[in-house]
Amino acid sequence: MLTRDNKAYTYYFTAGIKTVQLSRYDWDKKGDKPVYLIKIID
Repeated sequence: MLTRDNKAYTYYFTAGIKTVQLSRYDWDKKGDKPVYLIKIID
């Protein structure tokens, strides 16, 4: 999942997912914010 919300991964823990990988993917020039790639591991 791609998102600009750097706290989006916290919703996965609430849903019962135990492990996620968060990495910086790109930079949104229009919004002037980083874009993160969130991978569900477990």
